[in-house]
Amino acid sequence: MPKQTGKTVTYKKWTTRNCKFSKKLCDLLNKYFEWVDIQEKKKNRRYFHSIPQIVEYPDAKYYVTVGARSTGKTFEPIAFGILSYLAGDGVFAYIRRYDKSLTEKNMQGLVGGMGAMLDYVTGGEYNKVSWWRGQWFLERWERDEESGVLARAYRNPVPCGGAWSMNCWETDKGPDFGADKGGFSCILIDEFLSKGANYIKDEWGVVENVISSLIRDNVAKGTKIFMLANPVSKWRNPYFSAMGLKSDIFEKPGVHEIKFPLAEGQKKPMTIIFTYICAILDKDGETAKDVDTTVTALYEEYFAFPNSKGKSMSITHGIWEMEDAASLPEKYLNDSITVKTVYIKSAEDEFFACDISKFMGTGQYYLYFYACDEIAEKHFYFTLLPEMEKYAIIAGQKDNKVWDRFLQVYHTNRLYYESLDIADAWHGWVKEMKKYVP
Repeated sequence: MPKQTGKTVTYKKWTTRNCKFSKKLCDLLNKYFEWVDIQEKKKNRRYFHSIPQIVEYPDAKYYVTVGARSTGKTFEPIAFGILSYLAGDGVFAYIRRYDKSLTEKNMQGLVGGMGAMLDYVTGGEYNKVSWWRGQWFLERWERDEESGVLARAYRNPVPCGGAWSMNCWETDKGPDFGADKGGFSCILIDEFLSKGANYIKDEWGVVENVISSLIRDNVAKGTKIFMLANPVSKWRNPYFSAMGLKSDIFEKPGVHEIKFPLAEGQKKPMTIIFTYICAILDKDGETAKDVDTTVTALYEEYFAFPNSKGKSMSITHGIWEMEDAASLPEKYLNDSITVKTVYIKSAEDEFFACDISKFMGTGQYYLYFYACDEIAEKHFYFTLLPEMEKYAIIAGQKDNKVWDRFLQVYHTNRLYYESLDIADAWHGWVKEMKKYVP
């Protein structure tokens, strides 16, 4: 981690004594952090760094980072993959959910800031990373003395990394990409958190297949797996439950080392490093700053409409869109009456139920959301889309007593949930509902 010396942040020197990297990789990392220090002093800000976590927690397999945009959470894992390649430690893999994300424009933009870093670290041997046919290559570009035009002078014929999508994995994975290139130093799974409807079928199973296919029999290499995302949804995703991540790791920003019990035949415990980024310090390590000031300015300039939803705090400040859900207080269970039960039709065409209830102790009304398998005829349900069905109640529809009653209680903010999944489903629905509800 950075050392603070007076008003200057300096970075620790890596050697084979204080980390498990090769001498060549240590030398490259030292040059990299020299460059980082220069850039951060110029910009008067610090970025998130994942490489020191690999040194501090060398036995971890997964490094999960969730936080605001423009914190450096994607840049450094890719830089680590490129520097490992230069050190002869293999190539890196970049994974996205859908193949439509792997356009040439997107993939070239992903490494657009690497040129200056490479130029500094390699002493001018390379100064550009280029994307071609699903792979990244290191290049050196030079300016023609007569015309002054930049042109490629050299390309390393061996790619430093490749990109694949989960939805096309079975058809696009092709031959073993890393077999003749030293294996994979790291695998990056980018934007792994999404909205509920965007996940592919059995996504965690697909991710397991991707990882096992890339690593194959080369387990001893110790491939590091980076999982990166904005804080979109804590619970309605296929990852956290599968990985055994619990709610206490989301309470405060910071680094959490999670070790799981030894399984049969296991020599070392499975370890996950989970980092939640909300804000970072300035270069002097003194003042907490919002990370994404550029996005904040963008929203203020371009989306300041009267009916705008406002900027997403998950993007600008790394704040979760969905907080923990409130469970129904025990005292309500035995002293409440249900006035009306309504149903909500989700964007995925699934239903969940809501009781409009009255707590007899105080006379206050509240809403209780819970799962339901199906709804029967003559049951009212709320929908966001105009549907020509007898019992559909369009969100925002005027002169509807059921909807009006529901809204009256909804605006009291006395909302309770059967589970976090139901709370997340309602949260997604209400984001759309705000287009209609004043």
